[in-house]
Amino acid sequence: MCATWENLNDLRLTCSRSSKRAAFLSGIPINFSHLISHIISQSLKIIVACEIYLGLDLNTNQEVAIKVEPLETLDPQLRNEAKVYCLLNGKTGFPLFKWIGSGSHYNALVIELLGVSLDQQFARREHLHDIGFIHRDIKPGNFLMGRGSKSKTVHLIDFGLSYRYRRRIDDRKEEHVGYEEGQGLVGTACYSSICTHLGIRQTRRDDLESLGYMLISFLKGTLPWIGIKSESRDSKHSIMSEIKIKTSLHDLCLGLPIEFLTYLRYIRSLRFQDRPDYSYLRRLFRDVFIKKGFKEDYIFDWS
Repeated sequence: MCATWENLNDLRLTCSRSSKRAAFLSGIPINFSHLISHIISQSLKIIVACEIYLGLDLNTNQEVAIKVEPLETLDPQLRNEAKVYCLLNGKTGFPLFKWIGSGSHYNALVIELLGVSLDQQFARREHLHDIGFIHRDIKPGNFLMGRGSKSKTVHLIDFGLSYRYRRRIDDRKEEHVGYEEGQGLVGTACYSSICTHLGIRQTRRDDLESLGYMLISFLKGTLPWIGIKSESRDSKHSIMSEIKIKTSLHDLCLGLPIEFLTYLRYIRSLRFQDRPDYSYLRRLFRDVFIKKGFKEDYIFDWS
């Protein structure tokens, strides 16, 4: 069962006094049975309105990731992210949810700590979509390898921008959200789908188009619209959108296995409410894997 915002007790977060970045966290209460307190030891990265810290579970001596955001942030995301982690808890390829709560100035989310970034996974996308959510921020930094016994498994993280595309009508029925235009760009622009740039509400197809762009960027080292200079963010996004629309899929996938072109053509053909054929998409890239003579030995370049 997931811890909730209201279900807090008197336990306190223990901070390393040598870390100035961690000192402000003292006073965040901890409430779940197997995690009593943490020592903040270093900052992992800084993202929009959030910071992520490395923590230590003093009961199990295992490291955890602690994500915090100020209570007064204009775009709070941790509540939404925790909700998605709760729904995914225990599923392969997603970090384990530990706890969520708030102190006098900050909200905090504690999850399993994962390893280095990776560049793939359709299965994670399918699991997330099957529980009724789209991610809306597909990018390399949100795919991580596990640690220890999970070191061969790709994990998907960071659900702060995730959105429920299926709404429950009653106890037995859900319905897909309706088509809508005039939406702002949510996510990382260089990997965003064309429909997202055009202001169309995002659905499953948009996550998968973003994944395609991400994989191509790994193989080619860049994308035609990366590196654009502009006076404003809106202008930059507009130029990106124009280049994406004008760049043919054939040119985008030039020099890559034909399966990448097939993949993007399929994704671009999907209608707003269509459920993607995840098995077909996985099969496309497994075929490439076999044709290129690779072996599924789980020995990675960074191992």
